[in-house]
Order: sequence, then C-alpha cells, then structure tokens
Amino acid sequence: MAEPAVAIQGTAISLEFRDMDEFVAEQEAINFQMGNVNPPARANNNTLQDPQVVAVENEAIGEVGVGNWIGKLVEYRQVNPVEADNDGIKYTETTLPGRVSPRFSCTVQISESDEVFGCSGNYGFTQIVASFSVKKVAKQFAAKSAIDFLIANNHMPNDGTVKFPRPPPPPPPANPHAVPDGQLPYITQVPLLCRRLGFNPPTYKITPVIPNAPVCDGYADFGDDPRVDGKIGKVENVYGKKSAKEAVARLVILFLKDIERQRMGEQATEAPAVEAPVAEAAAAEDPEEENVAEEQAEDDDKKRKRSSTDASETSNKAPKI
Repeated sequence: MAEPAVAIQGTAISLEFRDMDEFVAEQEAINFQMGNVNPPARANNNTLQDPQVVAVENEAIGEVGVGNWIGKLVEYRQVNPVEADNDGIKYTETTLPGRVSPRFSCTVQISESDEVFGCSGNYGFTQIVASFSVKKVAKQFAAKSAIDFLIANNHMPNDGTVKFPRPPPPPPPANPHAVPDGQLPYITQVPLLCRRLGFNPPTYKITPVIPNAPVCDGYADFGDDPRVDGKIGKVENVYGKKSAKEAVARLVILFLKDIERQRMGEQATEAPAVEAPVAEAAAAEDPEEENVAEEQAEDDDKKRKRSSTDASETSNKAPKI
C-alpha cells in the first residue's frame, strides 16, 4: 500500500522512489517549483574518489598521451618474434572496487625482461598503484611502460620505429688476383708482351673443379712452340672463370718477363767484349794512361762475371730463349 503524500508549503512530496537518482530528480523538480532556478550540480564521480588515486591516474594519462602503445608493442613483436606463449606479450587485467564505480588496472610481461610493467609509476608523492576509470587506458599505460623499457635497453629505437636500420654490408674481401688500380688487366698485357718477344699468344685452359661449379683450375697453353715446355701459369681452386683466367695471365706475364730479362742479360754480357780492343788500343797509344786502362779492364771482367752469374740464376725460372 502506497504511503500518503506529505504536503510542504503547498507542494506534495511523494515518498515512493526506487533509488537515489529518482529522489534527486524529484527534489530538483520541487526546488524548481519553489523558485530555485539554479539547482546544485551533481557531484562528479572523481570528486568522490581518493584524491591521490585521481592524481596518479591523471599523471599516468599524461604519460600515455595519444599514442597507440598497444599496437606499437604488437608491431615490435612482429618484427622481433620469439617462441613463447602469447608471442611473448602477456597482459593481466584486474578490476578493483571504487567508491562510486569500478577501477581498472593492467600489467604486461614481455620476453625481454622478467619485470612486470604497468603496476606502478614513478610519481614521488605516493606509492599507490595506478588504476583507471577506463579499462583500455589501463592497458595502454602497461604497454607504454614496456616500450619505455625496450627503448632504454636498446631493443627498440627511440624515433618511433620498431627496428633499427640495417648496418651497411661489409666491403668484399680483397681479391689476391685482382689487377692494381691504373694497370691494364693481365689478360690484356699478355698479347702485347708476346708480340714484343716473338711469341704467339697462348690459349687459356679453364676447367671447373667439379662440373658446373664456380671454382676452377687453369693454365696457359702455348701450343706447339718448341721454346715453351709444359703448362704455364697453372692455378687451382680459383673462384670464377674470369678470376681464374686473370690469375693464369698474371703468371704468364711473370714467365715472359723472366725471358725478357735473360735476353737483356745476354746483351749486357756481349757488349764489353766489343769495346775491350778499343780500350787496349787507346792504352797503347798513351803510355801515361796504362794504369787507368788496366783498372778499367779489371772492372769489365768483374761485370762479365756478375752478368754470367745472373743469367745462370735466371735460367732456373724460364728457358733460355
């Protein structure tokens, strides 16, 4: 049975209400009828919370800003995958009681650390764990804390990207058969030197060590030239046919230059024999210079001996042609 209405200054107040909101609404209507055109505003939920809880939430929201830290952490894990449960990112959400409405907190664990992120903040004035009135903001705060750790420990760059740029590739190793800068390739030098010495250019025999493999052996073949015996410039296990051919050509150049030095040595040995009679005749015509002529003859003998010794040593390297 309904309670009777109570009259106050000519206005009836019903005692039938189901909750506080209906009561407040009914009271505001009564105050309006009584001439109070500025009814008191309803209190905001935050004004009913613990001031320190609200202060911690505001500080944390300021740190989160407008960035999508949850998505950034997922993007980081896609670039840096790990074999772990939940792809190495594990969120734990908690609902806490509040004075007016529930509060939410969230933590996250990542494979790069044993630390739990999102459970506190460095605010100095309190040790209260950060909690939020919105669940998604709590999760963003946890993800932001984890990303701060990744940046601080050089797992992630601090320029907004999720991976470091690749370092430039190292320079290729030096090729021991490469031609020095400013010098003609050995393959180009061979026919020029052959022409100067009266040889026909050789044929290069390059064969893979294993069929269809890039590693090759090779040598130069001078054909039926009787002045050259056997394989010249033999190389083994050179990577690439072009490099193998150049390596053979380099050894052929050394072979031909050795022949050239022998020929020049023979010419140097024969030259003093032609000039000796001239020196003797000059000494006979001028007795006062006899001693000088004898000293000159001794020097010439020494030169001939040295030339003969050099030619003998050189003949071990290449045939005397």
